[in-house]
Amino acid sequence: MTYGGGRTVSLGRWTSFAWTSMVLFVAAAALPIAAEAQQVPAGPPRPITPPTANQFSRQPAPPQPPFAPQSAEIQQFLDRVLLAWEDRSSKIKTYRATFQRFEYDSIFGPKDTYKTYSEGVIQYATPDKGMFRVDSSQKFTPAAKPGEKPSYVDQGESARQHWICDGTAVIEMNYSKKEMIRRELPAEMQGQSIADGPLPFLFGAKADKIKSRYWVRLVTPEGVTNEFHIEAWPKTQEDAANFKFAVVILDRQEFLPSGLVVYDVNFRPGQNHSRTSFRFDKREVNSNDLLSRLNLFHREFFEPALPSGWKKIDDKYGAPPAEQQRVAGPAYGPQRQ
Repeated sequence: MTYGGGRTVSLGRWTSFAWTSMVLFVAAAALPIAAEAQQVPAGPPRPITPPTANQFSRQPAPPQPPFAPQSAEIQQFLDRVLLAWEDRSSKIKTYRATFQRFEYDSIFGPKDTYKTYSEGVIQYATPDKGMFRVDSSQKFTPAAKPGEKPSYVDQGESARQHWICDGTAVIEMNYSKKEMIRRELPAEMQGQSIADGPLPFLFGAKADKIKSRYWVRLVTPEGVTNEFHIEAWPKTQEDAANFKFAVVILDRQEFLPSGLVVYDVNFRPGQNHSRTSFRFDKREVNSNDLLSRLNLFHREFFEPALPSGWKKIDDKYGAPPAEQQRVAGPAYGPQRQ
């Protein structure tokens, strides 16, 4: 396997804010992810205090993991890595990173390379603020004539993507339709529940919650000493309907994700290569720079001004279409405070 992109994964109610369009998390990056490599990386992660057990209510887990069990030594090491990751995550108040996204699509894309390449920004503030924005996107275009090379064509303004979670609603800026859609979140999806999305790997990672939802194993390739590669397979039907499995790449020094690969439910090695991958760069945690002091960081979580000619749509997650309230918005939306 390679660290490459894939078809956008459907993640249910969280699709518009969740990390399908990133998520966090690339054939061009050429970072290998060999599932066969199960080597224990040299040196232990930093020691931490074990967390308090939490319950996570979902459908019952299948009886057996989809892979052979690893040795007790490797499993103990993985537990220490997850606890160190949790410890690091618990200290994050604000987070910002740029990302590169590669998407492979065996059905509607080329067979041997990625279909689209995008760049953007992801941002988070505890406990319930999030922002995901695609600033540019290029799409594979086949060669016009025999002997010519295929190319990637910029998709322009209509391909931009922008989602904001302000804690009570998810706001989607749909550039292709010129619509700003505000979806009110039910009470159970507000607050800390932002970390309980389909991929609880980027923010607020908790070791016990990850293990309760996923079969996990170390798949760090042999010779890789600066990263931990963790493979996660859904235990519940709810999660399994969204993706087949994911690989999180943890930076060994920072204990933060530097990459994320989400494999499509129909992924089959050698047959269907559909997957979506992210590489996270310029990671900033708890920044105290001038930008933060001026509160510009937090302004990213306010509802944007409605562009001229756009329509505003008020909606609720889970509401039938007949109950959706569609209203034409003013020339400018609510102003930032």
